[in-house]
Amino acid sequence: GIKAYSTGGELIENSMAYAGSFAEEFIRKFNIDMCFFSCHGVNKNGIIVDSSLPETQLRSAVISQSTESVFLCDKTKFNVSASYNLMPLRDVDHIVTNKNPQNN
Repeated sequence: GIKAYSTGGELIENSMAYAGSFAEEFIRKFNIDMCFFSCHGVNKNGIIVDSSLPETQLRSAVISQSTESVFLCDKTKFNVSASYNLMPLRDVDHIVTNKNPQNN
């Protein structure tokens, strides 16, 4: 069967996700083949951005442990702003969206 693990750490209620140093330390113990992630969006400079520092840091940890990253981003998430930078869009391995970002 499939095993499920919980990272522990601080519970971010609005996203129902665990984050913080406990969660990041837990994630760094794994080798991940492929991670799927989303966030607040992509700014006009092509940087993936988010509004929660703990969640941004956790995403960064997961991506760094992953062989491939898949960014899930619908057309409403392009050309937005948020407080925290995750990574340049060009550094993502795959993008799943409903509109070409260059035509937005």
